[in-house]
Amino acid sequence: MNVGFRIPTNLDAEQAERAFDLRQYLNFVWRNWLFIVAVTAVAFLIGIVNLVRAVPLYTASTPRARRGAFDFDLLGRLRGG
Repeated sequence: MNVGFRIPTNLDAEQAERAFDLRQYLNFVWRNWLFIVAVTAVAFLIGIVNLVRAVPLYTASTPRARRGAFDFDLLGRLRGG
């Protein structure tokens, strides 16, 4: 029982315009291109510095060569050579 709720009878209210205006966005980019490039360059520079200074968490190494593992001269040794 929605006592305090009334259905609106006047639907002539202005609707907000939601059209995509490409010119408006291009104008913003045109006016602020230097700021956009500067922020992008600073973010890129911070990323590069972080990448260079980061301590590697994992390093790869190969196990010592074992007899028979990836041994391409196995056939020669079996023949006695």
